[in-house]
Amino acid sequence: MKTKLKTLTALFLALTLCLALFAGCAKTPSENPTAPADDTALSSFYFKAGDVEIRMGMPFAELATQLGEEAKPAETVNACDPASDWKQISHFYPGITINEDKDGLVFGAEMTQREVPGGEVTFGDTVMVNSAPEDVRALLGEPESEDMGSLFYTIDGYTVAFYFDEENYLTGAAVMEAP
Repeated sequence: MKTKLKTLTALFLALTLCLALFAGCAKTPSENPTAPADDTALSSFYFKAGDVEIRMGMPFAELATQLGEEAKPAETVNACDPASDWKQISHFYPGITINEDKDGLVFGAEMTQREVPGGEVTFGDTVMVNSAPEDVRALLGEPESEDMGSLFYTIDGYTVAFYFDEENYLTGAAVMEAP
């Protein structure tokens, strides 16, 4: 039973990310993710991989030099519409996947042990894999919605999602452009 729930949680997380990937297929290039201003709420939250802070809207090139070699080759997804220049490049490091847009800016990230296990990754300074829902609420307050063991927040046009297993331990967190 425990294994089935973990598998379902992983499938739900994968499905959510796939839907986020293909959400760009219905958008024009002008609707692609943009960097939030430095004084917005989302810019005060970040993923941290070791000593490296990963913020939405920052140039991926800055991160690449700090994070070093990727754990597995990057994957690129292009727009469904050949006339669109939308694309997403996913970069894989231990404990985190970082999504870069066509302009080289970070527009999404996922803290997970699914793609490349290992690494010490947190959301902010306190929330990490195996954290409890109370830790997330202490950082962000009450979620806008809860569904199937997940907490969802919308901050500055981004959806911030936290995924928990059947024992209420955090298995992953993702930041993506809100639909």
